[in-house]
Amino acid sequence: MSESNALDNLNQTALTGEIIEGCTPGEWAAIIRADLAQAVVGFIAAGQHLAEAKAKDIPHGGWEKWVKGEVGISPATAWKLMEIAQHPALSNLSHGTDLPPSWRTLYELSQLEAPLLEAAILAKKVHPEMERKEARALVVEYKQLAAAVRFDVRHGEFQAALNDVEAGTVDLVLTDPPYPAEFLPLYETLGEYAARWLKPGGICAVMCGQSHLPAVIEKLGRHLVYSWVIAYLTPGGQSVQIYPHKVNTFWKPVLIYRNGEGEAAEWFGDVAESKVNDNDKRFHHWGQSESGMADLVKRLSRPGELIVDPFMGAGTTGVAALALSRSFTGCDVDADYVETARERLEQTVLDRL
Repeated sequence: MSESNALDNLNQTALTGEIIEGCTPGEWAAIIRADLAQAVVGFIAAGQHLAEAKAKDIPHGGWEKWVKGEVGISPATAWKLMEIAQHPALSNLSHGTDLPPSWRTLYELSQLEAPLLEAAILAKKVHPEMERKEARALVVEYKQLAAAVRFDVRHGEFQAALNDVEAGTVDLVLTDPPYPAEFLPLYETLGEYAARWLKPGGICAVMCGQSHLPAVIEKLGRHLVYSWVIAYLTPGGQSVQIYPHKVNTFWKPVLIYRNGEGEAAEWFGDVAESKVNDNDKRFHHWGQSESGMADLVKRLSRPGELIVDPFMGAGTTGVAALALSRSFTGCDVDADYVETARERLEQTVLDRL
């Protein structure tokens, strides 16, 4: 088949299920370049033709080189186009006029399962003017609806930022406040607000250092009822050195308080653990590990419950909560960390729900 004949057949083969036979790599490249000039229908056709060419006519081991050299796109773009083409809702011709003419935006939409995307299209949430960021937000919204979870992150001190959290609606407050002595007054305020937010008998779990432990215990106890201590292990060679006490510490207390008297909803073990050398500081200089926070989330809450972190930093508690099908609300005084948390939580919804 000549290149011109291959191009002439393009409109008849795109999205019809008809198979193009006997193309050379150069002819396939010309067809796909022509696909990419046609916006929505063309992007779907490009993904289908890339998959056909890969399966039938491109020499084994040479597909990525061919994509870069002859088609003129990166292999990563090619894989995304193929994913778009395989999506039942996006490749449905009846939706063509509803879809945005950007393959990057279509790729964001392809991360939503077909029934959910169909529902979003029918609800007119998808439209030709939709931008990539808007598409990503839609995917996050619908995935949360499907999983019956949600997240909400805010900027500011928790007394103001979380002041509208409805009283008696929170199942678990799980947080890691700053440890230095100048922050000790915050522990009493934390206890006061936790007592307002938590359901009767709900848990407030507070990770803390040991330098000022007696004062922390006393201040939290002014508004909450002391229940227990979980030993949170941080094994490995990255131990924190407490110079005034000459201690290499491999664990820290997680103080368990309850909002009033009441029987615990579930049994839990009182030793939690981060993976070895997993004190993750990629996102925040005081950040805890995802593995350790996930352990605490599993011990102290159940799927579908609401977790609040008023000192969320870069959102590790929220990542653990969403990954384990809990809802999350949190805040931080640093706007940059709040944005990092939002991005991490969105990615958690996309990757894990």
